[in-house]
Amino acid sequence: MLDGSLIADVLPRRVRAATLEDLPQILALGERMRAESLIAFDPIEPAVAERMLGIIVAHPDRFMAAVAEDSGGRICGFLTAFATETSWSSRLCAIHDIFFVAPERRGSLAASDLVDHFHAWARRIGCRRTIMAVHTKLYLERTGRFYEKKGYTHIGGVYMQELN
Repeated sequence: MLDGSLIADVLPRRVRAATLEDLPQILALGERMRAESLIAFDPIEPAVAERMLGIIVAHPDRFMAAVAEDSGGRICGFLTAFATETSWSSRLCAIHDIFFVAPERRGSLAASDLVDHFHAWARRIGCRRTIMAVHTKLYLERTGRFYEKKGYTHIGGVYMQELN
């Protein structure tokens, strides 16, 4: 039988839409993601992040930002996404942009709850498909297995080239 402290570590956490007030915690997690990533992402520019989060908050019919909170109300993960028409159809497709859960919260239900929130948002705005990828070059197999458990099918890969 699980004691209360262990249960608190594995039960789903609250996932909600991000707000501008969440930006400092999101940026701190973003820095942790950059530090952990095997890809050299550009430095985070707080003013740009604030502007982009403002756009996301103002246009929930095309953009989504969600945060997962731990039992203390601290943000332990976030997922951003956008919806777009494809080049050949007016049907909307939702594509994740950033998905990160703090290492100490991995294995909890935070990641699963964030993806569930993403799916609910996509359905609510009329998307027929969602797309998730791995952009950090970390944990490719483990993340792939997680996505497959969430109902995704592996369809290819993401390739990147730095331009001079």
